[in-house]
Amino acid sequence: MSKLTNTIVMGAILASPFGVLQAQTPQPGINFSGNVEIDNDAISTDLEDTQYSQGGRVKLQIDGRRDMGDYFASAKGEVLAKVDGSTVTEDSWIMIGKTRVWNVRVGHYENTHLFPEGRDTIIEHATDGGSGNAPVPYEMDSVRGRFSGGLRLRIQSVENWLLELGSQYGGGDGEEVFGGIRPVAVYNNGEIDLRIGFETRDDGVDDLSGFGVSFGSSVGDVGYILNVTSLDDKENDRESTTFGANITIGEFVLGAYVVDTDYDAGDDPSLTTVYASYRQQIAEIDTLYITYAMSSSSSDDVAADADDQVDAVRIRLNYEF
Repeated sequence: MSKLTNTIVMGAILASPFGVLQAQTPQPGINFSGNVEIDNDAISTDLEDTQYSQGGRVKLQIDGRRDMGDYFASAKGEVLAKVDGSTVTEDSWIMIGKTRVWNVRVGHYENTHLFPEGRDTIIEHATDGGSGNAPVPYEMDSVRGRFSGGLRLRIQSVENWLLELGSQYGGGDGEEVFGGIRPVAVYNNGEIDLRIGFETRDDGVDDLSGFGVSFGSSVGDVGYILNVTSLDDKENDRESTTFGANITIGEFVLGAYVVDTDYDAGDDPSLTTVYASYRQQIAEIDTLYITYAMSSSSSDDVAADADDQVDAVRIRLNYEF
């Protein structure tokens, strides 16, 4: 499909719903919220002594929605002010659509996760390949976002099913209209959650494709998730398969990664990572939490100068407002 045709198609998708929404009457519906996170970390690697640090950020969020019959328009903006003095935008998007039928989202955001970890408070992988090949954990997230421009269509008209077509608008070199495409199907009936997706990215910088499946279910307070992904990275002449599993018991999470990466030349490294976390309220204040988290990761068949063992501990304080 030519760049001109892609541009015309995108314009038609965006323009048509606006005609429906033009006649709506302004309604109240703006929400302000946010949170503060402070992280205290200790990270030890095979090549360095334990490093201690404190990080965190303040998130400020504004969102709103207006409806006219079955149609709606909504928007969201999030600003992160980090403790190192930097400020970034996390979410910045506008969405229009028909309630529980379809919607189109444009901007800066993340699409459906194909490798949910339960709670990823801290996960540090031993992926430093040194002078050799490095293992590549892959979460089917190359076209998930958040990147400079995104366009997504969702269709929800089939019971229990959600169809999502995400894309990267622009591309790594800025010359492609759509630098990446990511179709995903989600089935959720309240008892099981099944996610299947595929992505391809060829934007002048990266040339890769991937596939992922995630299955989750729960019994009472116990939930589990099983993930598997496959990556074909043509730009770097490698393929990688990642398996993941995690279990949630109340506020406790335990999970693991197993990664096998095959290179066209040189060694084929592997990786194993386990992680855990526990979250609790402080002084029965329902907006104040402390989370204790750890991860331990080791890699095999990597270079002698690689960090093939990484252990990490984090204590996180979180206050919602």
